[in-house]
Amino acid sequence: MKKIHSILLGMGLITGGLMLAGWTSGETVTLEEIDTATQTEQLLKKHSSFQITSVYVDDDFTYSQYVDKDLLLVSYPDSAELYLDGQLNYLSEEDSLSGILYILQDPVAYPATDNVIFSSSADETITSCEEKDGKIYVSSDASPEDTEKQVTGEGFPYNEGEYFITDYVLDAETFTLLSLDETLVAPDGSTRPYITATIEYDVERPELAQTMYEHSTAIENLRQVTLTTDPDTENEETFSVQVPKGDGVVIYLPEGYDGIFTDRACTKEEESSIDRNADATLYMAKGK
Repeated sequence: MKKIHSILLGMGLITGGLMLAGWTSGETVTLEEIDTATQTEQLLKKHSSFQITSVYVDDDFTYSQYVDKDLLLVSYPDSAELYLDGQLNYLSEEDSLSGILYILQDPVAYPATDNVIFSSSADETITSCEEKDGKIYVSSDASPEDTEKQVTGEGFPYNEGEYFITDYVLDAETFTLLSLDETLVAPDGSTRPYITATIEYDVERPELAQTMYEHSTAIENLRQVTLTTDPDTENEETFSVQVPKGDGVVIYLPEGYDGIFTDRACTKEEESSIDRNADATLYMAKGK
């Protein structure tokens, strides 16, 4: 079984105080107010759910994050991840559902679960702000250094000297974020679109999210997968997980562990054709 790595994409957003055109002197929207308004806990007090859909324009790569009181679903073009209490709980890939068995390590946590929508960057500067028709329109610049960190961290190409211009639309009454567009600006003034994102509120739970949630909380028709690490040594430990019959189990291999075996001596490597309707007992040893 190959080692599995989960790529979690992040998004840098705005910082600083916002002086609103048309408001009286001294009336501002601060970073703290926007952050408070977009906290997951606060949003779910006012809305049953919310979803942010982001499109990386150059690659036409789309992913979304759906949140309600029970779960977070992160959907990519060919896979999806279900998080419960901020921890990766179930995977969907190529129409196959798999629970997760964590061994010798902490569960995979989703970054910024407290605020999926908004995060700040210390090197970003507000350049304009206007209130119109019940919305606040904000533009900002980010430093080339901060821009490079974000773009390369998300796995996309970066050209020397580029910086972000970001346009945000907020609800003027609640300061909740409605949309954003990030554009990369080169030193010569040429531009290329990077991300466009929209946020929807009170959306219906996606069918896949419901299916994965039902599988993750099932109590009937289950099978058990048990894995023993370093069998017959002083470091021997046993871990297990239950999943509905037919579902797979993903195991994240810690450093130094390269295979999963069906015998205690760790000589018979696990095959992908293992019966997904039956209990399974597996083994692994450091250095094998």
